[in-house]
This record gives sequence, structure tokens and C-alpha cells, in this order.
Amino acid sequence: MKIIIILLTICIFITGCQSGPSNAPLTKEIQAKLDNKFQQGLFKVVKLSRNGSYPFTQNDETPRLLVYYKTRIEFLKDYNLSEWNKINLSTLSSILGAKQLGISGVKHEGNKKGDILKVWGTSTYVRKNDQWISSNIIETKTLKKSHHELSRKKSRLEKNIDDINLKITEFKKKNEKKQLGIISYEIKKAYKNIHLKLNKINNIISFTSGVKSGVYNSIGQGMEKIFSKNYKKFKSYPSSGSIENCQIVGSGLADFGLSQTDIAYMAQKGDFLFDNSIPLENLRAVCSLYPEAIQIVTLKSAGFKKLDDLRGKKINVGPIGSGTRTNALQILKAHGLDNDDFSHLGNAYIFNAVEQLKNGEIDAFFSTWACPSRLIENLASSHPIFCLPVDHEISKNIRAELPYLLPVVIPKNTYNGQDRDINTLGVTAMVITHKDTKSEKVKIFLELMFGNLKILVGESPQANYISKKTAILGIPIDMHPGAKEFFNLK
Repeated sequence: MKIIIILLTICIFITGCQSGPSNAPLTKEIQAKLDNKFQQGLFKVVKLSRNGSYPFTQNDETPRLLVYYKTRIEFLKDYNLSEWNKINLSTLSSILGAKQLGISGVKHEGNKKGDILKVWGTSTYVRKNDQWISSNIIETKTLKKSHHELSRKKSRLEKNIDDINLKITEFKKKNEKKQLGIISYEIKKAYKNIHLKLNKINNIISFTSGVKSGVYNSIGQGMEKIFSKNYKKFKSYPSSGSIENCQIVGSGLADFGLSQTDIAYMAQKGDFLFDNSIPLENLRAVCSLYPEAIQIVTLKSAGFKKLDDLRGKKINVGPIGSGTRTNALQILKAHGLDNDDFSHLGNAYIFNAVEQLKNGEIDAFFSTWACPSRLIENLASSHPIFCLPVDHEISKNIRAELPYLLPVVIPKNTYNGQDRDINTLGVTAMVITHKDTKSEKVKIFLELMFGNLKILVGESPQANYISKKTAILGIPIDMHPGAKEFFNLK
């Protein structure tokens, strides 16, 4: 009998070690996170219960634990989680580890004292010295889709496809990566164009969004759910982003798409990124969605306080042809800085730039991204950062020359260790369409989107910014007549 009791005690002990913190310490931890990010005394964790846990490891093989919980959080003061220049729903979602439809009770017009949020969240822990230590790293998962093939009697078309397959097999055997890359790129482009053209024939509304892991694609997926719910034919397609979307929508292949306001402006005028292209004069604006801040990220330990401090340093301004790079060069030029003023001017994507900053390979990087960026959040959790502000007077001069740029504030506490508001510039994410799109179709799009914002917020917290009040902010190109009618504009 004694042996059984001892074994049971050991089992209980082991189970406790594997399961992480109980309700009481987890409640205390969540409350501390809320008080740290938001003004103290804004939220109160009223009730919390754990819903299990999931052990896992990453590359370093350190044991980790993802704890699931549900909680009720009370507003102790009035607060609007939808305002552009305040700590917002996106930050709340991040610190609570809540995804998609994980937070309910947020009111678009602002919450009042006594309102309750229902949250289904997660908290991540790392095993150190036989204890579970809370981690600020936000865990994400990537979903992979399967492919299928159809076979029947071969037509001329299928023989052409077989020829391509033979080429692919040949290049793979020879490890000719450049040739394989060309085939892959052209097939992806043709595949999308085929679908878009078939959609036109079948009266299916086409929407071109962004990279699969990005906010634009999440918005596209949300719109697809909204239209499906209302028995409308609608299909969203991933893309490489604003530039491709402007080209697809401007050519009439897709009905709607997403773009940064500055990219749409350049596309319509044939400026800068589109210098060698015919101006896409058919582009029209539907509405603005949410702000995307130009973030200039450095390590706090470097002691940089202003942009001029980067003179002679190694910086990353983003990939050639990207919106980030465009904005970075605009900001630097306005501050009297050009390429020769830096020892290195990199063109890495933000994913690589974050690692380069960690490793001391660069001193700063630019990113035009919705706040908070999870990549920058994760960076700030392990390496204290400082976001450089844009000089106020210079900001006014830039905006006088470039009408699509807006003043944007990165609110205090957006990132760990950020102890002040950061004034910068930004653009807005906007919906675009073709001038020949029927006004009735544009009005239906807007009616369904604004009438089903909860579905969009379920796909991306950034959608909480979307509001009729801010729907025409920062738009630098002509609006579609259907949008003007919807917003009662002359």
C-alpha cells in the first residue's frame, strides 16, 4: 500500500511539473501583463480557468509549454481599443496569446467601465532549472495545403503540361535551380491569371490580397467568409503584395485588391517603382482600412536617439521594389541622408533584418508594417529595442511633398521596454478597384465589409481599426463613384 501511495505521489508531482502554473499564478501573470502594457487600473482579470497544455520543443531542444486558458476581463475605465494612436486590440491579442476569434466583447465605438471581455488565450513557458518560466515569444504555426492531380485522355493542353513536367524533371536531376525558379514563377503567375479570368466568366468576385503569412491575406480570407455567409460568389488570392495587386487590379483581372496608399499613388502616376511601366490610370480607391507605420528599429544598447545618429552605420532599408524601401529612402532623403552616408545599405526582408540586428550585423532596419509587428515584438522580448522618431518639422515638409504619408504615433508600451510615444509617418492599407467596376458591386462590397467587421477581426486584430470614420483618411487617388456614393461624398 505504501508503494502505491509513493507511486501516486510521484505521478502527481510529475504531472504538475509538466502542466505548468495553476490558475492562481496564471491569473496573477495575465494581470501583470495587462498592467504593464496598458495603463494600470484599466483591466481586471475577474475569472480565469486553465484549459489544458501542450508541450513542445524548438531548434534548441529546450522544453516549452503552451498553456491554454479562458478568462473574463473587466474594463475598470472607459477605453477604445479601435483608436489608431492608442495601445489597441492587436496588442491585447498579442499579450494574451489570443488568435482569430479569441477575444469577444470588444465594441467598435469603444468600451465602457464595467464591460466584460471573454478571452480564449495562451501563455508560453520555457523549462529552466526545473521550473516553468514565462516567455514573451509569440508562438505561430504554419499550415500546409495538399495538392491533387487529375488524369484522363490527354489533350494538346495536357501534352504541353507533360512537356513542362519533363523539363522540371530534367532540371531537378541537373540541380539547375535558376531554370526551376523561372518555371515555378511563371507557372504560379499563369495559374492565378487563369483563375482570375475564369472568375470573370463565372461572375465570381476576385480579391487579391498579400503573402500567405501576412495581414493582407488574413483580410482576404475574412472577406471570403463574409461573402460566403451572404451567399455571394467571392474568391481571395494570395499575392506578393501591393505592387502586384495594383498591376492585377489595374489591368482588370481582379475586381478588388489591397495596397499601401503610396504604392497605389505611384502606380496610378507611373512614378518611382513604376517608372518603366505604363501608368495604371484605371486604379480607383474604395476605402482606407488601417495605418501602417514606418518603423525605424535599433537596439537600445546602441544609444541612437535620432536618425542622424545612423550616419556611417550599417542599416537595412528593405527589398528592392518594396514599399518599405521606398518609404525608408524618402525619410532618409528628407533628413539630408543618402546612400553614401552609410557603411552598408541592405535590402533584406524584415525576417532576415531582425536576425541581422540581433547578431550585430546591422545597426538599424526600416519596416513599414502595421503595429504591433509580431516579429518586432519577439525581437523586443529578447533584445531591448528603441524606435527612432521622425523629426516633427521634417515630417511636415515630407507630407507637403508626398500627400499619401500620414502622421502616425507608435504608442508607449507597444513594444516591451518602449517608455514613450514615438512620432513617425505612415501610410494606410487601402482597398482598390478598377474604374470600370460597377458601382453596385462596390457598394455591396462596402456594405458587407462594414456590416461584418467581427468576422474580419476574427481573422486579424488589425481589422479592428477599420471604421467608416477613418475610411477616407490618407487616400491619394480618385475614389470610385460607388465608394463616393456609399460614403455620401460629392
